[in-house]
Amino acid sequence: MNKTAIVTGASRGIGHAVALALLDKGYDVAVTSRHIYAPVLCDAEGDSELDGKASADSSSELDVKVSADSGSELDATVSADSGAELESACYNSGISEPANACYNSGISELANAAKARGLNFYAFEGDVGSYESMKQMIDKLGEAFMNNLEVLVNNAGIAHIGLFTDMKPDEIEALLRTDLLGTMNMCHLAVPFMVKRKSGHIINVSSMWGQVGASCEAVYSAAKGGVDAFTKALAKELAPSNIAVNAVSPGVVDTEMNRSHLSSEDMEVLVEEIPANRFAEPSEIGAVIAGLTEMTPYLTGQIIRVDGGMV
Repeated sequence: MNKTAIVTGASRGIGHAVALALLDKGYDVAVTSRHIYAPVLCDAEGDSELDGKASADSSSELDVKVSADSGSELDATVSADSGAELESACYNSGISEPANACYNSGISELANAAKARGLNFYAFEGDVGSYESMKQMIDKLGEAFMNNLEVLVNNAGIAHIGLFTDMKPDEIEALLRTDLLGTMNMCHLAVPFMVKRKSGHIINVSSMWGQVGASCEAVYSAAKGGVDAFTKALAKELAPSNIAVNAVSPGVVDTEMNRSHLSSEDMEVLVEEIPANRFAEPSEIGAVIAGLTEMTPYLTGQIIRVDGGMV
C-alpha cells in the first residue's frame, strides 16, 4: 500500500495546495473540511454545474472514496469506478444535506487529481476541534490507512479580526478550539500509529503572528504562538521515535480567508510592508510543507517562516 497522509482544512487555500502536492508525491490522502459540499445542486442524473458524476455501485473496487462525517455515523460513501472519469462526487445522503448535493470544487479537484494518479482519496466533513469527530474519522480510515501514515499536516484554522475586548467568549473559545486544540487533537490521534512505525512527519501550519503578535488578532496570535510551543515540545518527545515535528509559519497568503477579512485598502498597506512586495501564493506554502516530508527527521522542532522577509 502507498504511504498515506492526512491534511486538515484542505478544501481551499494552503491545505488544498498541500494535498495536491502530496498527491504529486504519490501519497494516498485523506482530508478534512468543515464544508465539503458546494452551494450547487445536482440534477437527478448527478450532473451539476461542475459537470460531475459519481458512481452509485458499491460492489466494485473503490479507487476514490469521499466520505461525509458530521460527528454521526457515516452518511454515505461516494466512489469512482476505475474505468470512469471522476469530475466531482455527488450524492443524496437523505439526512441533513440537500438532495443530490455536490462536493465543492476544491474537494472535487483533489478527487480528480487522485483519480488521475491512481491514488486513493478520502474527504471527511467535521470539526478538528471535536476530538470525537476526528476519532471517528481515524476509525473510518481504518488500520490499512493509518498503519501507513507518514504525514500529518495540521492546517485547519479560523481567524478573527477585531479588538480583543469586542470578541465574545464563544468566539474566543471557537478560535482556540480550532487553531490550537484541533492541532493537538489530530496529533494525539495520529502519533501512536507513527510511533509504531518509528517514522513520520508532523507539520503544523502556524503564522508569523504567532512569533510577533498582531494588533486586532490577539487570540489568533496566541493560538498560533501555542502551536509553535506545542511543536517544539512534541518534537522533543517524538525525536527518539524518528518522527519529525515542525511548523511552517507563513506571512500573508493570498487565500479566500484573508480576502474575506481584509479590505482592498488593508491589502495594499500589507503589500507595502512586505519586502517581496506581494502576498505568498498557497502553492508556495504547499511546496515548502511537501518538501519537509522529504527532509531528514533530524530536522525537527523548527518554526520555518515563509513570509517574504516581512518579520
